[in-house]
Amino acid sequence: MATFSVASFAGNASGNNRGQSFTPNVAGPDGSGSPGSASTVYLQTVSIGYPTSDTTNRQTVIYVYDTLPTLVDLNNNGSGSIYKSISYADDTGTFGANTYSRIFSFANYSIDPTKTYYLLFAANQVLRFKTGNPYSGGSLYSTLLAAVANDAQFKVVMADTI
Repeated sequence: MATFSVASFAGNASGNNRGQSFTPNVAGPDGSGSPGSASTVYLQTVSIGYPTSDTTNRQTVIYVYDTLPTLVDLNNNGSGSIYKSISYADDTGTFGANTYSRIFSFANYSIDPTKTYYLLFAANQVLRFKTGNPYSGGSLYSTLLAAVANDAQFKVVMADTI
């Protein structure tokens, strides 16, 4: 089993958002490795950057969608999602010195490496992000689920086999 990641570590702003989309075979500026010839890959963890160490209003679950949901569905405990995280842990340093994140774990759920997925929260989150869309495989999603030309501080770790 080989692991690989898609990621964008840069952050120069923060604000209310709902999440980030990603494509497993697009590594991004801070990703490593690739799915190779695998036709299915397995989702292990998702790290999302926050501007401070305060965990009070952080969501404890992140939902994975294979199509962009409506706000009604997302706000209804992730209705229509294909997967949801099974646990989380708070961390510092994932995205460099003096950075804060929450790492969401998944049970090696299978996804298609060529398809775009949406990592979304059921409530607004103050996320750390980089303006200018440094990650070409996805976008940051606003509080109204509109794609914006920015990217969250994020890292998705996957495996090519389980």
